[in-house]
Amino acid sequence: MIIVFLFCTIIFISGCGKSAISVGNLTSEDSVSSGSSLPIKTIIVSPTYPNHANWNDYIENDFINDKNHQSDTTCSVGSNYRTNCLHAGERRKVEIIGYSSCNALTLNENLAVFKWKCDDSSGTAIFYSSYLKSNKGLKDLIDSQGWRENSVSIYQGSTLIAQSNPNVWWSNEIKELPDNSTTSVTELPVSGDSPNTIYYHDTDILSNGYNVNGDGVSIVSLGNSIMQNQSNTVKNCNSSDGELVNYNVSCLIVSGSQKHIWIETNLNCSAPNATKENYGLMLNGVKHSHIRNVNISNCSQDGVNIINNSHNNIVYNIKVENVGSDGVFLTGYTSHNYFENITVANAVGKGFWIEYGGTSFLNIMKNLRIFNVGSYGIRSFGDSKGTNRWVSALIVGTGNSGISHADSAYSIASHFTIVNSSYRGVEDSDLNYFNNIVVVNTTDDSLYNNTGNTNTYYGGSKFYNLALFDSGDNGIYDIGKRGYYLNKVLTGGHTTADCESSGGATEYGVEDITCTISGTDGSSDYTSPNSNAKFFFNLDVSNSFVGKTGDSINTSPDASTGLSTYTDISDFLNFENEFRGYSLDGGTFPDSAQRGACTSGDCAIWDFSLKQTDTLLRNRVGDTQSENETFQAGSPCPSAAHGDKVLSSFSYEIPDGSGDLDGKCETGESCETNIFLVNAQEISFDDIGDDDGLCESNEACVYAPNLGAYQGHGDYESNGTCIFQDGTVSGVTLYAYPINGR
Repeated sequence: MIIVFLFCTIIFISGCGKSAISVGNLTSEDSVSSGSSLPIKTIIVSPTYPNHANWNDYIENDFINDKNHQSDTTCSVGSNYRTNCLHAGERRKVEIIGYSSCNALTLNENLAVFKWKCDDSSGTAIFYSSYLKSNKGLKDLIDSQGWRENSVSIYQGSTLIAQSNPNVWWSNEIKELPDNSTTSVTELPVSGDSPNTIYYHDTDILSNGYNVNGDGVSIVSLGNSIMQNQSNTVKNCNSSDGELVNYNVSCLIVSGSQKHIWIETNLNCSAPNATKENYGLMLNGVKHSHIRNVNISNCSQDGVNIINNSHNNIVYNIKVENVGSDGVFLTGYTSHNYFENITVANAVGKGFWIEYGGTSFLNIMKNLRIFNVGSYGIRSFGDSKGTNRWVSALIVGTGNSGISHADSAYSIASHFTIVNSSYRGVEDSDLNYFNNIVVVNTTDDSLYNNTGNTNTYYGGSKFYNLALFDSGDNGIYDIGKRGYYLNKVLTGGHTTADCESSGGATEYGVEDITCTISGTDGSSDYTSPNSNAKFFFNLDVSNSFVGKTGDSINTSPDASTGLSTYTDISDFLNFENEFRGYSLDGGTFPDSAQRGACTSGDCAIWDFSLKQTDTLLRNRVGDTQSENETFQAGSPCPSAAHGDKVLSSFSYEIPDGSGDLDGKCETGESCETNIFLVNAQEISFDDIGDDDGLCESNEACVYAPNLGAYQGHGDYESNGTCIFQDGTVSGVTLYAYPINGR
């Protein structure tokens, strides 16, 4: 070995393009880095939890230690919280022996699929993977030959100091989906296949449906390959339990009472004769599973149907178009699920519907984009115990109200933009929170609050920072004066009145017609002692949004011009940015002819990002119309993001076994509240917070400087953090998007 190293040193000196260096006592696991005085160590990527090393293996989270230092104990399917179970399959670690600090160390992963963080709390620098990056999936880790080899390289500054050999990181069996184009529904796993088998297809296939009837099964569409329905005449699933008996509907993929499954597919419900399948994806009693990177089109019923005790699932990056009923539908005690990046376009029914919200509680919905639907954008209906969280939604062109909470209480809706609804913008008949809501161009009221005397302890719903414009009736219609109106309300262009308030209590609400007693700009004088919003009147929103535009990504005819005939539109989902979609054309915005869904004639591509030149909604979340302070990395955070700029939610039940698991805080139960920043949103899947979208103490968050859904764009991590000013909420790491406005 010594002779080999001396020979190499001689070669270096004699001019093979490398510097003469001191190699020290190299081992068989070391090599030499060009231009460095340090050996390159060979490192090993290993499972963080070796007893649960495969994909779709889950461990129990004790909530005492961090997520990389758990006991490697199998997760119980009965766990009540989504975060009680951690997907160990995504968690790998790389130990950098000889380095006690993470300072200046970075990791480069060859496939660039995972998020990684360095931890030196043990006295040795260790990199841990946690979750897939937002635009990645299982499809990026496998191909038709099996698992793809992956490797990592470690740098100190710009110097390579360690690397792993290319290797396979999992041992799950990977098999091609069995062809069932000429047979009946296929049960997975296939008899004889091992548990946790991953099934794939890499070409377009015709199918009579697959029933996932085993725990830990995965189905993946590789590349852009599509699974298309073979026939709509054969019923192949049971909507009451998802099992393989008593079929009453048709589904492309269905699962009943399974756990730890992974679905990542492209589904086309339309059979070759152009008739339609009933459902794209039905999950019945499914728990602790991942539904990720799923595209669904042309279903006669729902795109995604999650029902009957389906708990603790993560549903991420879902696109649904051209469905005959609802884009996403939840019902039947379906709770503690997490939804993010959900897009629904051109649905005959609702965009997102939670039925019986009281028994489907503590679901998290973040980054919803709903365009051109025939009914409600969002509908939550139940028995006054909803406690769901809705964070960031753009809802455009609905046949009914933008968002409707009907007998579904204690929920939070934050950072919404609702435009061109053919009924109301916000419709609330129970006790809920609404924060930073923009509503423009509705046929009826912008905001309809009919909370009534539902709860004398909590009072009425709370509305913080509203911007309400150009309704065909009232800006605010408050029946019974039960709403709290807080911080600021912008209004203008309403056909009847800015405010209509009638009857009920005197301790809440706004004044009839004039909104405040004086009815002057900036006034906040009320009969009610519980409202404090400053009102600003006669404002014009017509130049705030980018508006109609062409698009270079959308594949529909004439997309480049921004105007297409409805019957010619072939793509309702894909655009240059997530704030674009098709809706009614009409005249100059806002126009009554633009209200509702576009189902015939000319449809326009709209962009509801804020313009950089906007001075109404952009960078103005304080209680005046003055511009926010500038976000500057390394400087104190803007006062709009101070730790005392908070709201506190209604109390809700903790599912620890002490109560009845209905979400409502009742006598003898363990309960908690959310105290959160009004002008920030939590960063999800970073192993720091509780992943509910609300920015609470000791979480990493993104600053929300604008009214409505659009908060800027670009890479917020590269923009750095400001110095957070602690208050009621403390210890926040706050980022901001580098670009605000288009």
